[in-house]
Amino acid sequence: MANSKELMDKAVESTINTLNILGIQVEKGVQEASTSDDVVHIQIQFVGDTSGYFILEITKEFGCKIANQMLQGMMEVTSVDDMCKSVLGEVCNMISGNISTVFSQMGYNSDIKPPLVEVRKNALNSKMGVTLSEETKGNLINTYFLVPKG
Repeated sequence: MANSKELMDKAVESTINTLNILGIQVEKGVQEASTSDDVVHIQIQFVGDTSGYFILEITKEFGCKIANQMLQGMMEVTSVDDMCKSVLGEVCNMISGNISTVFSQMGYNSDIKPPLVEVRKNALNSKMGVTLSEETKGNLINTYFLVPKG
């Protein structure tokens, strides 16, 4: 059985792969992150052998960029409104589905709950993150996969 670090690495890898497939280029990295600005907090609960939460935190600006990329010009998203939250929730469903598939291939049974998407203050405060490629430098994605100890 994998330990929590291996599962976290797989979750980060799945996040990167899913975002890259969607045309949102990211790479793994560690960066000090801290902001007093509002951020978009997206949380999906895993239940089963890998019970825990997948949490994606991004700046509002980058959230709008992801939503615009996904909507491919059908409409312009300029704020984290209901449409933006819906698109970001769907992106996280895609990421979490990919993570769940990878975990299943590793022998873990898991299911995902619907996403919670909300704007929070002062949320980016982690040293573990996935930093963005040159095109979107300055924005930061924090990903966490919390697995019970033991």
